[in-house]
Amino acid sequence: ITQSDSLGLAQWNGTDDKLEIVVSALGYTSDTLNLFRDEYAKVILYPEMLESTVIQSRRNSRQLGVTLNTTLLDQGDLKKAACCNLSERFETNNSVDVGYTDAITGSKKLHMLGLDGKYAEIRFEGLSSIRGLNLLGGMIDVPGPFLHSIALSKGSGSIVTGREAISGQIVYNWKPPDCDERLHVNVYLGAYGRLEGNILSTEKISRRWSTLTSVHGMTNNREMDNNGDGFLDLPKNPFHLNVMHRWKYFHKQKWRTQFGFDYSQMRLEGGLSSAYREDSIYNADYRYDQESRRIAAFWKMGRLWDKWSMGFQNRFYFHDRKAFFGDNNQALYSTRDYSGQEMFGESKLILEHFWNTTLNGEDLHSHTLKFGGGLLVDSLQETVLGANPLQQERWEFNPYGFTEYTYEFNTSFAWIAGMRVEHHNLYGLYLLPRMNMRWTTPNEWIIKLSAGRSARSPFILTEAFGIFASGREFIIDPLIQNQQYDERAWTYGANLFKDFEVGNTTWEWVIDAYRTDFERKIIFNAENPSNLRIQTLQGKAFSYALQMDLVTHWKENLTSTTSFKTDQAFSDYDGNLLRDPYIPQWILLKNIAYNLPSEKFRADFTLTLRGPSRIPSTDNRRPESSPTYATINAQVTYAPNIGHELYIGGENLNVFRQANPIIRPDGIAQTDGNSPATLFDASMIWGPIFGPRLYLGYRYTLFRHDS
Repeated sequence: ITQSDSLGLAQWNGTDDKLEIVVSALGYTSDTLNLFRDEYAKVILYPEMLESTVIQSRRNSRQLGVTLNTTLLDQGDLKKAACCNLSERFETNNSVDVGYTDAITGSKKLHMLGLDGKYAEIRFEGLSSIRGLNLLGGMIDVPGPFLHSIALSKGSGSIVTGREAISGQIVYNWKPPDCDERLHVNVYLGAYGRLEGNILSTEKISRRWSTLTSVHGMTNNREMDNNGDGFLDLPKNPFHLNVMHRWKYFHKQKWRTQFGFDYSQMRLEGGLSSAYREDSIYNADYRYDQESRRIAAFWKMGRLWDKWSMGFQNRFYFHDRKAFFGDNNQALYSTRDYSGQEMFGESKLILEHFWNTTLNGEDLHSHTLKFGGGLLVDSLQETVLGANPLQQERWEFNPYGFTEYTYEFNTSFAWIAGMRVEHHNLYGLYLLPRMNMRWTTPNEWIIKLSAGRSARSPFILTEAFGIFASGREFIIDPLIQNQQYDERAWTYGANLFKDFEVGNTTWEWVIDAYRTDFERKIIFNAENPSNLRIQTLQGKAFSYALQMDLVTHWKENLTSTTSFKTDQAFSDYDGNLLRDPYIPQWILLKNIAYNLPSEKFRADFTLTLRGPSRIPSTDNRRPESSPTYATINAQVTYAPNIGHELYIGGENLNVFRQANPIIRPDGIAQTDGNSPATLFDASMIWGPIFGPRLYLGYRYTLFRHDS
């Protein structure tokens, strides 16, 4: 008989190869497992249904027993907001800040550790997902109601996962085919005509086989121009479809496999509203159209032995996107006709060996060795036609190998060291070392340290997509144009965690500190209002981020979070070390979550106060920095019965908007004695561009009889 520690971890010993273990806890239904000796297992116990008894437990989103600095957002966190897609999931979490790229396309970007979202490695259950052409709208294309959880890791994570995590990793997990939900339906109606419908269905074909089908649809044909500049604040979305179908085979002691496909298609229409297209002042028909299609497939297979395991992962997708910016007559606005296609494939084999060393017959030290390799192939073609024609073509052939060793001493210390070696046909040899460490002190402080080197291939036209909504001329450095320059950086980090009790109140204190130093970085230099220069780094580029969180559990059903972070990111712009634009210098977030003990009523309130961010030069037509501003989000959920939930909420309830987000919306250039022509520009966005958005939704879940 053994007992788990405060983190829920337990070890067992036995002389037989196969063990039958009974796991039990007071108030929960016991479970019996058949395990091989030295095998790792994750056990979930479900509460006993006792009449007139409510059993509650408090879960810390910080993964304290994990060596990486990881925050897990589960179903409780995901339901704090409407969570219509992945980009709308982070309103209640201060680690990631999300904003719009421009005032025309509706595309979103995130910032993490003071860096642009392209430096975060975003993956679907460990597989490549939001990269390449999908950087543009990938987050919007992940339906929130189908998410099971999101694991957010700061800094350079496991080298086994990938090489692109300069600021961190975001791994989103779909609800599995063998989950407790047999049917899930979500209907969402938002202000300004946004309507969404989501259906997820799972079926257990047999004891080992299960399948899942999910369908997401969205439409919004209403024109919204709250600031009266003639341009739609967000593009209309007449058609948005996402379909996934997947299968899962699970044998506890032998083979496991999952495979499936997903398809997404989207159309957007923006630009001048119909009320202004015949107006004599504009005398033009500026429009923005985009159509995107993406089909992806995956296959994962695994095998377990006594002290070995094997995993084989495969991911493939084809992505096609077309977009048009401008006036057909080219009378007042520059015109850009964009076309992009990408074919991607990756296969990876992972072998894992784990063993224990004993002292006096008891397991004391645990060791895990992972090694393997894979091949990544990516074909990219991007073309922009118009007055400023651009073209990007790239064929990537990237074989790689890796090894990673993990050492654990009881539950108090763990150390992970890994090395990844790659040979890229365009960028040469990569040597990417990474290290992570976790230590629990005798007075129960948890300390985590990390350091690692990362690298990524640039997708410059996709990354600059929002700036197409401007009259700027694009000027690209020849090294970048000829595919001879990538991005590489070192990231170092530290994390402290401590919890303590004062009376009946529990407090959690978390501090994160990170530093990133770029060896090579692509600079999007918009300091001249008439052009965008895409340049190689000639001086220094670095960032440092500090975040402090204080979580207070006042009662079992009332929790408040106070979070403050400061992000300082600098790059060399033509010999001047300047702050990277549009990144708030600091953010203060306050979240209050309340629920009745019966779980029939839940309320969530979030206040976010953002500090100033630098604005590139506009020849005195814009200030040098944005003001400090606040946004308020709130949601109330009522669950009258098991499986039924009605929720109502709002975003930006304090009605803050960036004034005049578009420079020269009439498209006419102005000149004076002190500046050159100031062109139409809708890409200089630092805050909300629309007013409050109210929404109403309903969730229905049919659970399995045995769950």
